[in-house]
Amino acid sequence: MDIYEKYLLDSLILNPTLNDSIHIKYIDKFKHIQPNIYLNSHISKVNKLDKKYIKYLDNIKDKNKYEKILEYDLKKQDIKIDYDLLCMNIFDNIFLEYIINSTGIYFYNFNTIKDYEDYIQRLMKLDSITNKMIQLLKNGIKKKIIHNRIIILNTINYLKDSLNNKTYEHNKRIPNKIKKRYENSINKYLVENIKKILLFLEDKYLKYTNNDKLGLSYIKNGKSDYLIFLKLNTYQSITPKKVFDIADNEIKKCLKNLNLIKNKLKFRGTIKELHQKIVTNPEYIYNSNQEILEDLNKIKRKIQNTIMKKYFYDYNINTEYNIKLLDKANYGISVYYQPPIKNKKGIFYFKDKQTLNKNELYVLSLHEGNPGHNYEHLINKKNNVPKYILNNYYSGYSEGWATYTETLLESNNLYEVFYRYIYELIRIIRLYLDVGINYYKWNYTKCSELFKKYLYVDDDFIKEEIIRYISNPGQAVSYKIGELLIQKYKKLYLKKNLKNNNNIKDFHKLILDIGPCPLDIFIKEMKLKGYTI
Repeated sequence: MDIYEKYLLDSLILNPTLNDSIHIKYIDKFKHIQPNIYLNSHISKVNKLDKKYIKYLDNIKDKNKYEKILEYDLKKQDIKIDYDLLCMNIFDNIFLEYIINSTGIYFYNFNTIKDYEDYIQRLMKLDSITNKMIQLLKNGIKKKIIHNRIIILNTINYLKDSLNNKTYEHNKRIPNKIKKRYENSINKYLVENIKKILLFLEDKYLKYTNNDKLGLSYIKNGKSDYLIFLKLNTYQSITPKKVFDIADNEIKKCLKNLNLIKNKLKFRGTIKELHQKIVTNPEYIYNSNQEILEDLNKIKRKIQNTIMKKYFYDYNINTEYNIKLLDKANYGISVYYQPPIKNKKGIFYFKDKQTLNKNELYVLSLHEGNPGHNYEHLINKKNNVPKYILNNYYSGYSEGWATYTETLLESNNLYEVFYRYIYELIRIIRLYLDVGINYYKWNYTKCSELFKKYLYVDDDFIKEEIIRYISNPGQAVSYKIGELLIQKYKKLYLKKNLKNNNNIKDFHKLILDIGPCPLDIFIKEMKLKGYTI
């Protein structure tokens, strides 16, 4: 067995719940086991495992690409902050996972009575996990490692909504033999522990939070940690100043393109005013989610017959993906792509009719569907990319690729083209805000003003974006940085192959065949293929 696949297997043995989206049969036997991931004993086991494999890797002289990726993943720089003291991150907390899984329509498979029995065993672990989380949050108060108020308020609102609307309710038919026991366990362990953590957050924790101090920049050692996260999501030579310089350069180009479209539309106001006109025009507002679903399916077929045929080779693979409305159990994000689980199709999820404009569906479909996330995953499968790689998320590569595919948009509808550049403008603003919040101590007002300077967006959109930058520092930067890297290689590729047919399909094949990896390794792989930037 390859070392990276063995590492994955050993990791899943330590925490079998991670296997929910992979479904390795050997690990499925232990799916009832839910370790208390916050205990020092569990963390020690994980660290010991990582050190063991670093030692193995040190003895391999000529490492292949996947061994290099594993080494890169394990040899991360030392993070100084104990992030378990911030264990109620809105996008990454164990209650969110349980609420989603309990619906029966996401990652955990409920097929047999044994599956329900295993899940009940997991639920029972929530008592000790919740107690440990509260202890960690109390320690965070003592050490002044505390979440911003906006994070805690939104966590509270999400958990309250889950209790009030029972968003955790099961959506499948529960076998009669286990139904009463399962429902009692949900109430006893999930519901009661949500109530317990809510009581602590509202009565004990909230008063220590602060509205003004956003992100890592206000926590001791936060700025140095942010530099690590920034580099992991992009590449090692990046700096906050470079990100700002890139943003300054890119925003000029983007605004120029938006002005050209505005002039073609003979609109005399500002870009923001044109954006407002499009957003508020009843002609472009959906009346039902079914209408969105129908339009997304039409666009999917259109892209398949145009963009895919023009720019990508036909590998005789089924590029279909499903399009579904987001369940209420999900938090925040308006749209996202869920990779295929087992032999099922990938899913493009959208939130509801109030969040989407008719003119933005094309660019969204390119990013989330084909040739963006869905197509990348299908090519990874065709190329037999190891499960260890597929189970990880290399944001610079995958989000960079999906953002790059937005630039392939071809439409006679100038409003669709306008939205393509509106999306680009959002990616650029993210460069400023992610770095501004987590490194330069930008406050909420400054972030909000930058959005509202260029775009017609509501306060909920801005709040959701800011929560994202606080919750996952550095990730939002990866979209534009990854895309720009691919664009540089495209320019170099076309120049180098000017006399050799100059086939853009070959360039896309080159990028996708390298497959998901940290951008530092992607750069090395491109160099091995003769392309140095």
